[in-house]
Amino acid sequence: DVEESLPDMTEVGSDSFCIDGKIPSLHLAGWEVKDAAFFGRIVKHSELPKPIQIVDEKLAKAMASYGYRGFYSTEIRVTKDEVPYMLDFCARMGNPPGFLYSEMYSNFSEIVWKGANGILVDPKPLAEYGVQLQMKSSWSDGGHWQPIDFDPKFRQQVKIVNGCKIGEQYYSVPMPLGIAECGSVVGWGDTMKEAVEHAKKAADTVGGYSIKINEDALDEAVNVAKEAKEEHGIDLGIE
Repeated sequence: DVEESLPDMTEVGSDSFCIDGKIPSLHLAGWEVKDAAFFGRIVKHSELPKPIQIVDEKLAKAMASYGYRGFYSTEIRVTKDEVPYMLDFCARMGNPPGFLYSEMYSNFSEIVWKGANGILVDPKPLAEYGVQLQMKSSWSDGGHWQPIDFDPKFRQQVKIVNGCKIGEQYYSVPMPLGIAECGSVVGWGDTMKEAVEHAKKAADTVGGYSIKINEDALDEAVNVAKEAKEEHGIDLGIE
């Protein structure tokens, strides 16, 4: 092993953006089931668990020194004594939950446009809770064009990686080496139950050769959140 293991820990993170060292007052914070699902809640930065705040604030200073203007994601492991250990810094829009907050933030384009010009704009969320279900395909992972079908009324919720439309057919255009995650389905609501139902309703209409969506991963994520609250005191207000 290159690094020592961290016993008695849980993994959390924050997904936000930084403009010249300034971060918005609202964040989308939540839990991810690797390669399957994400569910989170819009919270004030001051309401985030202390370990996440510590990492965000230190990163903001570093990003300011580089003139960084863009989205970022953090992956943090936290021990029982609430010491955060940074695992991974993604200097990009993470996936998940980038597809999710591109819809949850009603002023998303304004955030991008003004942020590129050095002006920080706070998000204006459509709802408090959000869910993203990953869409995976072994056919897509093999470097093939992946047809994706769904009820057109859910177009806003169905997100396609490298998407294109030829005639009436949507495709995920393959990466040079393929990619299993060919898309996502997102949902949001005033409660976590509403967000889950919103996402599942759209996901149930998705079809295509080899496509799989693990809706059960949301139940797993809820259990992870409960465990983190009970064993580590990390609470994002998600039940």
